[in-house]
Amino acid sequence: LNMWVTSMSDPVVPMTTWYELHDPGSTIQDPVCFAYDITPDRSRASVAVAGRRSDGLYGIELLNHQSGIGWVAEYVAALAKKHRRSAVFTDASGPVGGRILTELTDLRVEVTAVNAREHTQSCGVFYDACLGGTLRHKGEPALTAALDGATKRPLGDAWAWNRRSSSVDISPLVACTLALGGVALRPAKRSRIINLNDYDV
Repeated sequence: LNMWVTSMSDPVVPMTTWYELHDPGSTIQDPVCFAYDITPDRSRASVAVAGRRSDGLYGIELLNHQSGIGWVAEYVAALAKKHRRSAVFTDASGPVGGRILTELTDLRVEVTAVNAREHTQSCGVFYDACLGGTLRHKGEPALTAALDGATKRPLGDAWAWNRRSSSVDISPLVACTLALGGVALRPAKRSRIINLNDYDV
């Protein structure tokens, strides 16, 4: 129908719903959660941030998405140093492996490695926030493409994003999902308003 598509199957989250959640001026509150993820072939990596907005909605942003994985540890460490009330998350069962965790430990950054159950909980939070209209994003093309091409895999009675069967690099989506899960599933703390543009390092 003369329309560009990245996936031949229906996205997990309808793209019309996703576009309605776009807010380029979104701001979030501190404390925030960062998360990182890499592709199964370790060719690309993504770092994301999530937090609560002053209106009570969730906000997410893809901070960095580029080739290789050698840049991740120093980049995340710089973010954690700049925003000391933050937390850092990654998927313990994913392709990230021990290298980045070891590098971050050497850089004195505490990382929460979520297990499979916690990953599915984060996916549920992301899905519910999208369909319930309680999430806002800044419209990064790599994140939108990841959502459009992502598929899910069953884990027990729940599901998680499927890195190997998805038609595109979904590390931006996984990173945003884990960061959002960190915000939603950990206890709330005293907040201050943050502009997402402050996360440049």
